[in-house]
Amino acid sequence: MSLSDQIKRTFWDAPPITRALVTASIVLSFPAHLLGIPSVGHLIFWRPYVFTYSRIPQIWRLATSFVLTGPEPPPIHLILDPHFLYRSSKSLETKSLRFSAPGEYFIFLFFVWNVILLLAGWYLGYFAFIHPFIMAMAYLDSVDNPNARAGFLIFTVPNRYSPWVMLALTFVMQSPYHAMVQATGIVAAHLYDFLTRVWPDFGGGRKIISAPVFVQRWFAPPPGVGTPRSYGTSFHQRPAAPAAPSSGSSWASGFNPLAGTSWGNRGPGRRLGGE
Repeated sequence: MSLSDQIKRTFWDAPPITRALVTASIVLSFPAHLLGIPSVGHLIFWRPYVFTYSRIPQIWRLATSFVLTGPEPPPIHLILDPHFLYRSSKSLETKSLRFSAPGEYFIFLFFVWNVILLLAGWYLGYFAFIHPFIMAMAYLDSVDNPNARAGFLIFTVPNRYSPWVMLALTFVMQSPYHAMVQATGIVAAHLYDFLTRVWPDFGGGRKIISAPVFVQRWFAPPPGVGTPRSYGTSFHQRPAAPAAPSSGSSWASGFNPLAGTSWGNRGPGRRLGGE
């Protein structure tokens, strides 16, 4: 198999949300960093340009700042960031049991997107969030698959330690400030895990975050079509057809308290000794 065929196969084997994220990251980052088209300055998060009344809000920055690679010098981040984004997102989308229902993974990404934007964007004043975004995925994956192996170019570690290895590398290779920004992803994912698993399972509370019905409809496959998972294929049953209306003159005309029992299946009785 040629390299191009292998890349195509890897791309199309990815689940839909992961494929969309990686595609957006590559399509935006390569021309922006290598050609300056569009300018990186038009893609990063800049609060005065997003939340403003004096000009048209540049709301696209809320999305592009989460998939734009960097800020390391290219081509390092152009290779590593899409790789880690693909690996972490695919593992969650295909292996995590908590995301087996349609739309649940999208809601997780939307939740951590809001928390990271609040902590890293507003509180810490940062402008690019792909690293805390990837960190949120890596942290939750380490909770769900702690015994897997995570590779870091020349070495591997148990998956439970991968977020902390990533954080240590950022601390050493960049700065404590960048590590603090990246750690907002851990905070976001841990908060999601607490609200959806720890609190309902161990605290006696209810699950606070779940996919609304309209989001489930966005991501639900057609009835009878399976969704590939790492542990098999999940099928979504076709909704049952509504029962035919009763032809009786009142609501009680079709009521049979013995239906489904051996007595309810018997025919009309006859009096002993009758004709």
